[in-house]
Amino acid sequence: MNAILADNFMTSEVILGSATKTYTLDLERYNFDGFFSLQLVMTGLGTLQGEYLLSNNGTSFVTPSSAPDSPIFTGFTVGEDMWSFEPMLHRWFRLLLTETAGSDVTVSGWLCLQ
Repeated sequence: MNAILADNFMTSEVILGSATKTYTLDLERYNFDGFFSLQLVMTGLGTLQGEYLLSNNGTSFVTPSSAPDSPIFTGFTVGEDMWSFEPMLHRWFRLLLTETAGSDVTVSGWLCLQ
């Protein structure tokens, strides 16, 4: 059975209107199958978009042109939701949460990998 990592990467953090928060994770020490899920709880009047970028060198992060599931979600408003996605093989993972409506939001988030 492969390991599962559940990371509470954000707890009641404010994302200002039209701003972006990032979370970067080096996956070198883990043995995952490549299954990801993201759970968010959000309050406020804004709207979020979530996407991922990948890197093999830890310096240049890109959204792969062949990624069928990026952005992970768009148009998320107040409440709680969860999404699954399966990025291609990579060493470095970066999550971008962008507020798209110009209003501040407060977000808590958990990323789970297997």
